[in-house]
Parts: sequence; structure tokens; C-alpha cells
Amino acid sequence: GEVENGIPNGLGFIIHPNGNKFVGSWVNGKKLDGTFTYIVGSKYVGNWLGGEWWNGILYDEYGKIHTKYVDGKEIKQ
Repeated sequence: GEVENGIPNGLGFIIHPNGNKFVGSWVNGKKLDGTFTYIVGSKYVGNWLGGEWWNGILYDEYGKIHTKYVDGKEIKQ
């Protein structure tokens, strides 16, 4: 993906050594928008603020909604 001064900034993807992956955008090395998929199949789709899930949806490994996040607050389903 895009990198400025060694820091992710823009669109791209990363695959962690443990198999988790992120596809989306960064600003100054922090995730902004995208999909973070865990090796077990669950995933978070949405945006981040300060490195924390902010507005998005956490899906379980079967694709069912587990938790919604609105302004950083969990709304269990």
C-alpha cells in the first residue's frame, strides 16, 4: 500500500504473521476505514478513531452480526 516516511498512509493491506489481515486505509499509521479479518473468520467492517473500533459492525465466523459500534460504543445484537 501507500507509505510516507515509512508509515502507512493511504490505501493498502497488511497480513499479520498470525494470519489476521486488514484491507483499507490508514492516516499517519493508524487504521481509518476498512475490514479487519481474523484468521478464525470473524471480521470487523467499519472505521477506527484513535486505533479503536468506532463506527462499524463485528461479524462472527458465520457472517452474522455480533456487535455494532456507534461512536465507539458497543451495541450487542
